[in-house]
Amino acid sequence: AAAEKAKAEKAAADAKAVAAKVAKSAKAEAPPVAPAAPATSEDRVAALLRKAEEDKIAEKERKAAAEAKAAAITQAKIDAAKAREESARRAEQEEQEEEAEQQKAERAAADAAAKEARERVREE
Repeated sequence: AAAEKAKAEKAAADAKAVAAKVAKSAKAEAPPVAPAAPATSEDRVAALLRKAEEDKIAEKERKAAAEAKAAAITQAKIDAAKAREESARRAEQEEQEEEAEQQKAERAAADAAAKEARERVREE
């Protein structure tokens, strides 16, 4: 009885699989659903006008996207140039500050040497 039940279940599963394959095959072979062809010449003209309007809108969107992309690229170039200028300015400022500190240190060393020399002269 159990063996017969298992056979029946297997047959049912096989039947489901075959049905699914047939349905999938039929779906794949079916021609794509196209919009119904306009019945009258007025309908055809209206469809052509709609298509022309859609194409015009799509072209405007493409142009707007291209302009936005160009503007973004231009802005990125401007930002990069500003960043380079700012970096160069900072580097120059740091260099000037380092030079000023170096001169200050040299003056302090010279002052200390002069003070020491004056003290030696006084001692003598």
